[in-house]
Amino acid sequence: MTVPEPEKALFEFEGGDFRVHFNPETLQYDLTNRLQADDNENSAVQSIEDSTAKLSLDLVWDTTGTGGDVREQTKQVLVLMKPNEGDSAPQRVTFRWGVFSFGGFIESYKEVIDFFSANGVPLRATTSVVLTEQTVDWAALAGNGGNGGGDDSTAVTPQPGQDAGSATDDGGDNGGNTGRDVAEANELDDIRNPGSQPLVVPGN
Repeated sequence: MTVPEPEKALFEFEGGDFRVHFNPETLQYDLTNRLQADDNENSAVQSIEDSTAKLSLDLVWDTTGTGGDVREQTKQVLVLMKPNEGDSAPQRVTFRWGVFSFGGFIESYKEVIDFFSANGVPLRATTSVVLTEQTVDWAALAGNGGNGGGDDSTAVTPQPGQDAGSATDDGGDNGGNTGRDVAEANELDDIRNPGSQPLVVPGN
């Protein structure tokens, strides 16, 4: 049996995209609320002034197979820090890996070159990248755990005589979605008679 090659993560930006050499081992997601003290000096009540999300990841780049300068590859990430043409606004970038996505701008970039050829050509490097989003989409967070990624719900069509539970292989806790969850997602009062329309199955 042939094991398929894993899909490579990619960076998307206005005008194009490119894939990484190796998928990151981990992704670190941080969410921070900045609190603002109430105007009343005698009150300890605070309110949230704004929320910021950050994604940190390390990527390995390797050109030992071609002998080319690895910096020609890593600079694809580096140039994404350049402001938009004509103003100082940062360029928006989306990091996408399968169903996970994070959109924002690159706050910091660090590159470590750790292997050179005999004649001094950099062949391998690790880049540490931090992306920041200053406007947190709380609705998207509640839906899929990202800061604006795609919905991982699926749709199934019940066969004649099937209810919503059996159509989704639900039957209990093992499917991750109870009949009640499916009914709420499809605004159904009775999951035993869903009709023939495709049912939306909430993502796990």
